[in-house]
Amino acid sequence: MKKIKRKVPKPISRIPSFVIGYRGKISPPGFFAAWFDREYGGPLDIRFPQKPHLSEYSAYHTSWGVQVNPKIPSPEVQVWRDRLGWDHQEVAEVFPIAHSNAELHNLILHGARIARGLTLLTEGTSFDMAAQSFANPSDWQDMTLGTFSPSHHVNIHQEEEAGRLRLWTRGLTKFGREEFEHFQPIGLPTRLAEEVLMELVEELVFTKKMIKVGDAISYAVFCLKKKMASHRTDPTVGSKVSFREVVWA
Repeated sequence: MKKIKRKVPKPISRIPSFVIGYRGKISPPGFFAAWFDREYGGPLDIRFPQKPHLSEYSAYHTSWGVQVNPKIPSPEVQVWRDRLGWDHQEVAEVFPIAHSNAELHNLILHGARIARGLTLLTEGTSFDMAAQSFANPSDWQDMTLGTFSPSHHVNIHQEEEAGRLRLWTRGLTKFGREEFEHFQPIGLPTRLAEEVLMELVEELVFTKKMIKVGDAISYAVFCLKKKMASHRTDPTVGSKVSFREVVWA
């Protein structure tokens, strides 16, 4: 009897930080720059590629830069339709541009602002690849991104797994970190666990600490200990993501 193998999505060779699905036409770069300048003070410097047939352009604010592909080819649109389960007819992608003089926080904030603008102007839907979260125009209206906050870039997800509740972060990979996960009995309130995980996220993002398995960190506000007990790999997004389990007593 022939064994049927489960089809696993192929990893994406070049992973964007944001994918924006939309219908109709997207605003030209000059119009988008005017929106950015009005929203964030600007100036947004639009730089076009040397090859005129390419639709991509770079969008810089000071030393913070992203690459925008406003309209990807139809076969690639279908790939995102299948992966994300949406019915948008067009897709734009946003890629970070590394710069030695730019703080990582600022680069991440700038990329999110660009994704916010593209979503608002197209009335589409954005998907944050690292945080694994969707955002519609109404979501972005409430999140103006005036200043940097880790909670805008890292989310906490939860689901039942093997008779217990798993809570985990998504978005720490933007900062070159492994993600965190915590397990608790089903039925217990999740608020405390979510607050502890987010406190840990903020501590790592702002202090840039390197935490190893077995390390313990105490926060007086919670009177709890968070121990980096283990880690695992989750291949659900087509590429592997490492997790470290957080436990406390």
